[in-house]
Amino acid sequence: MTELYPVLTDNKMLVIGCNGDITKLCSNGQCDIFLWVDPEIALNINSFIINDVLRINDLSLHISSWLESVPYLNIKTFNDIDDIVKLIAKRSKGYLEGKTVVLGYSGGKDSTAALILITKLTEYLNIKLKVMYVYMPYIESTRNLRFVEYVSRRLSINIEIVEPKRRYVRKMLKWLGLPRRGNRWCTYFKVRPIRKVVRGNPRVIEAIADRLFESPKRALRLIKRLKDGFIASKRRFTPVEFMPITDVMFIVKNWSLIHPAYMDGLPRVSCTLCPYKTLYEFNVVETLEDPGLIDEVLLKEYRKSYVYSKIPFEEFVSNALWRFKPNIALRLYKVKRELRNYLDKERILSYRQVKDLHIMSWNQCEKIRTTAEFVRIDDLVNRVEKALNISGISNGS
Repeated sequence: MTELYPVLTDNKMLVIGCNGDITKLCSNGQCDIFLWVDPEIALNINSFIINDVLRINDLSLHISSWLESVPYLNIKTFNDIDDIVKLIAKRSKGYLEGKTVVLGYSGGKDSTAALILITKLTEYLNIKLKVMYVYMPYIESTRNLRFVEYVSRRLSINIEIVEPKRRYVRKMLKWLGLPRRGNRWCTYFKVRPIRKVVRGNPRVIEAIADRLFESPKRALRLIKRLKDGFIASKRRFTPVEFMPITDVMFIVKNWSLIHPAYMDGLPRVSCTLCPYKTLYEFNVVETLEDPGLIDEVLLKEYRKSYVYSKIPFEEFVSNALWRFKPNIALRLYKVKRELRNYLDKERILSYRQVKDLHIMSWNQCEKIRTTAEFVRIDDLVNRVEKALNISGISNGS
């Protein structure tokens, strides 16, 4: 589940998150779960869920991993940006002083907030900053490149743009098909250039924009670091690991560095053909440099799989079922087909509604932050652990 975004509607707080083809809307601890039966419409499936399994007639689909999220906490960890930068400097000086900090930049809210903080950190510590953006040809929109260039100008820094050799990417597309859940081979190309710079160099430390509020698994991994007081260690610097979404959105908006994907109503910045997108996200059409190649890859992938070929090709494409392993794709297709018999206006969530809620979250982020409770970093871990233990990782708020 993507991190839960807060939205104010009718004087009450809603939170919204997405994963798989699920969108979750929560208020006052109660959650409505919607499954996207097509790119435009999601159906409330609360009545079909039993122990995190979606059951309809003789069909079932395990969706527990799609439902998990860190419960939303309406908190903030700083009031003034300079104060938090000074605290980060104090806690990380012993590891960062005299080092080159390398940040693999994605353009998303977390890496943008990390980039802003590190540029501010250079005012307090003797560090050099190296920023790299890895562009994935064929599956990523060039608008991401334009945004990176804008960020570079806005912050007066150099962002090195690198990309894997195109012939290798074409070979992988034709050999393995589009990246899918469980086989996201594109990650290797994204990570390799940064690892190459960092590996084996004691004068270099990698900055990573992980945060504990992004997912339960990440929270459990980062909680120990925070308990030990770490923001930096010998090889890793995690400047935003403790920040709730209210802090991150505030920093990004305050510097006018909101990626256009967010203002299109998307919950994340990613490649155009990212397998971790929720179905409705594909409504935002982004130009691909060689759509013919992608059509060829999709048809080949469909034809070579006995399981995929049980799905009508039009549905395979329109529902972006290439995101899933064949057996899961077929089961999801059958479940959606059955659920379409239960559509009614009272149980429907539209693409336009979800899009508007995400845009509202960004437009309201400063107002929402004024309602947030200030929590010191040292008290933060206990709050998160308590939220996870009491609410359970499948609940929203």
